Amino acid sequence: MSKNDPKLGTLALTGIVLSAMLGGGIFSLPQNMAQASSQGGVIIAWLITGIGMSFIANSFRLLTELKPECTTGLYSYAKAGLGDLAGFISVFGYWISNCFALVAYANLMMASLSTFFPALQGGNSISAIIISSLITWGLYFLTLQGVKESTIVNNIGTILKIGILVIFMLVLICAFKMPQMGHNFFGHGQGLGSLTTQIKSTMLVTLWLFFGIEGAVVVSGRAKSQKDVKKATMLGFIIILAIYALVSLLPYGVFSQAQLAKMANPSMSTIMTKLIGPLGGSVMNIGIFIAVASSWIVWLVMVSEMPAAAATNAAMPQFFAKQNQKGAYKGSLLVSTIVIQIMLILSYFFNDAWGVLINVTASMALPCYLFSMIYLFRVSLEKDTLKVKKVNQSYVMITSICAVLYTLWLIYAADITYLILTVLIYECGLPLYIYAKKQKRQLIFTKGEKISLIIIGIIFVILVVTLIL
Repeated sequence: MSKNDPKLGTLALTGIVLSAMLGGGIFSLPQNMAQASSQGGVIIAWLITGIGMSFIANSFRLLTELKPECTTGLYSYAKAGLGDLAGFISVFGYWISNCFALVAYANLMMASLSTFFPALQGGNSISAIIISSLITWGLYFLTLQGVKESTIVNNIGTILKIGILVIFMLVLICAFKMPQMGHNFFGHGQGLGSLTTQIKSTMLVTLWLFFGIEGAVVVSGRAKSQKDVKKATMLGFIIILAIYALVSLLPYGVFSQAQLAKMANPSMSTIMTKLIGPLGGSVMNIGIFIAVASSWIVWLVMVSEMPAAAATNAAMPQFFAKQNQKGAYKGSLLVSTIVIQIMLILSYFFNDAWGVLINVTASMALPCYLFSMIYLFRVSLEKDTLKVKKVNQSYVMITSICAVLYTLWLIYAADITYLILTVLIYECGLPLYIYAKKQKRQLIFTKGEKISLIIIGIIFVILVVTLIL
């Protein structure tokens, strides 16, 4: 790592976590949640999500405390816990999921601007793709200036973004009516299905929203200390959970579930327009632009970090590890931007570009989380490590088991079509791993890894057969 690499403190790292999770998706959250559930189902879903995600957030906190030498987060956890192939799957999956996320952000940004520029309607028109491409390459050159400069822009954007959300919540609090909130609390006769169905459907929405909780861990190698990483991860989680819960629940005290479900997205803009007029909608659309722009930068930083670290360990081609004088990984950034550009062009052919992109992003990232949680379980068996760090073994073990179970639940909750697509994308990435291993003249697959690939192939066949039947 370059001597010129800037070191990030708790505030900067918390900003990264917040901006990574607090993307443009929150501006469609009221409608997304109401479409799937009543207010009662939403409350229960947030309780489950809050508990489950707290285990994941706490797992990352424990990993940074117990294994501070794993400074590249998800990649180093997967590699240390399950070997080189798992490390590659983690870094490749996280890398591609970030690329999809960036294209989703571009789509949402253009859709929000279509209020002022109709030619951008849908977010994936030809005009929208051209402008998105220009912004993508502009941010590529900005990120080349180094993490510190990008972090400053990110923190400014995050502060403005939270400010706009506070205004939204204050307006709703003023208009809030408790009788409206209590009306048909569990959505009987609304065609939403059973309460269990509502909860499960609503939790699928939260799947996308919480990606980024590992944000501070991904760039932990550039932190001033691992204590800052721990603080930022937990602080970011608590803040984001409170914001998501309020943004999704307060509208039920003003509008009915049926009214919210029918609102055009971004629904926060629609709500503000109905409550305070066109000016409110315009403010929200500007908020979307700020949210997406700042998150775009932080995701681009994350895109470059892990592939570069993996390249130094023969899990990715050496080109990804090339740095410029500012300490930015120019090789990784360049390849990532090219991949994003290709995805932008392909998004033109999607009928529901936003829905497809966020679902693929979610499915691709889940194995990365699962490997990290499994690694924490393995660490919980290292009595000497826990003794030195003065951490209770039972606490670590229970945390890891709960995190693994919750991650498996999220994988189960994902649409089978996207799981199949996820496996296909991972298989397409294997040539990169093989090439990287050959560069270092290392054994490509161990016996255990060959068995794992066979098992993955069997799972893929089962998924395809299940889909067909």
